[in-house]
This record gives sequence, structure tokens and C-alpha cells, in this order.
Amino acid sequence: HAVTIWMGLLGEKVLSGSQIALNIASVSFTVVMGVSSAGSSQVAVAIGRRDPKTASIYAASTVLLAWLVALCFGAAMLLWDRGIIGLYTHDAEVARWATSFLFCAACFQFFDMTQCAGFGVLRGLGDTRVPFLFNIVGYWLVGIPLSYWLVFSRGYDAIALWWGLTVGLVLISALVLWRIRVASSPRSSRTSNTPASPRFLMRSCHSFKASFECSEKSGSARNRSIHETTRSSLAGVSRSTRATTRCIS
Repeated sequence: HAVTIWMGLLGEKVLSGSQIALNIASVSFTVVMGVSSAGSSQVAVAIGRRDPKTASIYAASTVLLAWLVALCFGAAMLLWDRGIIGLYTHDAEVARWATSFLFCAACFQFFDMTQCAGFGVLRGLGDTRVPFLFNIVGYWLVGIPLSYWLVFSRGYDAIALWWGLTVGLVLISALVLWRIRVASSPRSSRTSNTPASPRFLMRSCHSFKASFECSEKSGSARNRSIHETTRSSLAGVSRSTRATTRCIS
């Protein structure tokens, strides 16, 4: 949103071209979001079954499938950029800006899809705090300040706003891949108790199972108590009814 506001300060044509390119790039991101969610679920299920080998296979498959999507959409953005942009606008200046932004989007597809799929894998491993810090560092401490510096301090044109964010994406994707490797390593599984550790997750599963069984027992006791209370109440009503009937008779 900060970059969108800065685009508006640079002119409405620039903003329009940026939004067209962003809308096109969002299509591929939406596809990989589905891949990321599916990978997250499969990794979590494998960890729940105490099968870290299968979890590693699902993690690698998720990232590789995201790379395949990035390759296909990136190639389409480079080969058919004018045709795709022509569906949005016939304004020559807007189309020129959109073409420049779309080229940048095609370049960062690989890194954007990597971080999206990687975050899904880490969610499946139970690791969410560290990726949150990766986003803060990549975007707010590197990407956005770099974008602002390139355009408003160094005097580059609006496309530099996206190139600055691309640098942040490269950093985030590298950190995510490193985190997945650390979380999936056998040494981490044996010695680590962090949320990314399968050992930690297995312990959490046992705790959850114990809590669930306890709640089931509590629920059963509570149901028995309710049943006995209801039966006593019905017996009392029955006795009162009989006594009233005898009085009337």
C-alpha cells in the first residue's frame, strides 16, 4: 500500500500501469497460494503421522510446483505482454508503463512464488513466528526503504519502486528456503524443541491427544451428571403428579 501511494504521487499514468501489472501478477500468485495451502496441509498430516521423510517430499514438491507455475506465468508475461495489457487499456502511455512493470513482475515471479510456497511449508511444520520476522526484514527494513531511496533520493523512475521490492523478495525467498532446510534437517529433528522441529510437533500432538481424552472424560462425566439430574427431576414431577391425583380423588 505504501508503494501504491508513492505511485500515485508520480502520476496517474504510472499508477494505472502499476495496477495493471499488479493485477496480472496476482493471477499467478493466487494459483501458488492454492499450492501453498495444499502443501501446508500435507506436510502437517505427515508430521502428525511421525513421517518426516514424507513431509520432506511434500515440502520439496510444493516448492517445485510453485517454481513450475512461476516459469509458466513468467514466460507468458514476457512473450505476450502487449496482448495481455491490450485487454486492459489502449492508452499508449499507460501501456508503456504497464509493460515495464510487467517485465519486472516476470523477473520476480520465481522469488515471489518461492516465498509463498515456502511460507505454506513452514506453516505445516508449525513455524509461523520466524517467517513473520522474515517479512518484516525483507519488506519493511530492506525492500520499501530501498524503493523510496532509489526513486525519491536518487531520482530513478517509478519502475525502481518495484525493483526495490524485488530485492526484498529475493532476501525473503532465500531466508525461507534456509529455514525449511534447517527445520527439515535430521539434526534439528533430534535436538531442537523449536516450533519448526518435528520432535516438538510430535510432543504437541501427544499433548493435544491427552487434552482431548481428558475433555472426553470430563464430557462423559458431565453428561452422566445431567442425565441423573434429569431423571431425578422427572421422578419428582411424577411423585407430585400422583400426590395431586390422590388429593383430587
